[in-house]
Amino acid sequence: MKLKALIVDDESELRRSVISILQNMQTAENISFEFAEATNGLEAIDKTKNDFWDLILMDVKMHF
Repeated sequence: MKLKALIVDDESELRRSVISILQNMQTAENISFEFAEATNGLEAIDKTKNDFWDLILMDVKMHF
Protein backbone atom coordinates (compact mmCIF):
# COMPACT_ATOMS: atom_id res chain seq x y z
CA MET A 1 0.00 0.00 0.00
CA LYS A 2 1.32 3.43 -0.92
CA LEU A 3 0.54 6.41 1.32
CA LYS A 4 1.26 10.11 0.83
CA ALA A 5 2.61 11.75 3.98
CA LEU A 6 3.09 15.46 4.63
CA ILE A 7 5.49 16.28 7.47
CA VAL A 8 5.13 19.82 8.88
CA ASP A 9 7.68 21.21 11.31
CA ASP A 10 9.85 24.31 11.46
CA GLU A 11 12.90 22.24 12.44
CA SER A 12 14.46 20.29 9.57
CA GLU A 13 16.13 17.82 11.93
CA LEU A 14 12.78 16.82 13.41
CA ARG A 15 11.22 16.45 9.94
CA ARG A 16 14.07 14.12 8.98
CA SER A 17 13.57 12.11 12.19
CA VAL A 18 9.87 11.61 11.51
CA ILE A 19 10.60 10.58 7.93
CA SER A 20 13.23 8.13 9.17
CA ILE A 21 10.75 6.54 11.59
CA LEU A 22 8.16 6.19 8.84
CA GLN A 23 10.74 4.76 6.44
CA ASN A 24 11.54 2.06 9.00
CA MET A 25 7.82 1.25 9.20
CA GLN A 26 7.69 0.74 5.45
CA THR A 27 9.69 -2.45 5.63
CA ALA A 28 7.99 -3.83 8.72
CA GLU A 29 4.42 -3.15 7.59
CA ASN A 30 4.76 -3.54 3.79
CA ILE A 31 3.77 0.10 3.30
CA SER A 32 5.46 2.60 1.06
CA PHE A 33 5.36 6.33 1.64
CA GLU A 34 5.68 9.29 -0.65
CA PHE A 35 6.94 12.16 1.51
CA ALA A 36 6.61 15.92 1.27
CA GLU A 37 7.68 18.53 3.78
CA ALA A 38 6.45 21.94 4.89
CA THR A 39 8.22 24.32 7.23
CA ASN A 40 5.13 26.15 8.54
CA GLY A 41 1.35 26.06 8.62
CA LEU A 42 0.87 28.37 5.64
CA GLU A 43 3.12 26.21 3.50
CA ALA A 44 1.21 23.13 4.67
CA ILE A 45 -2.13 24.70 3.74
CA ASP A 46 -0.75 25.56 0.31
CA LYS A 47 0.39 21.94 -0.20
CA THR A 48 -3.05 20.61 0.75
CA LYS A 49 -4.91 22.78 -1.76
CA ASN A 50 -3.97 20.67 -4.78
CA ASP A 51 -3.08 17.33 -3.21
CA PHE A 52 -4.71 14.64 -1.14
CA TRP A 53 -2.68 13.37 1.82
CA ASP A 54 -3.21 10.07 3.60
CA LEU A 55 -1.22 11.26 6.60
CA ILE A 56 -0.31 14.73 7.86
CA LEU A 57 1.99 15.00 10.88
CA MET A 58 2.25 18.56 12.17
CA ASP A 59 4.13 20.18 15.01
CA VAL A 60 1.62 22.28 16.94
CA LYS A 61 4.24 24.68 18.37
CA MET A 62 6.22 26.23 15.57
CA HIS A 63 8.40 29.32 15.84
CA PHE A 64 7.88 32.35 13.64
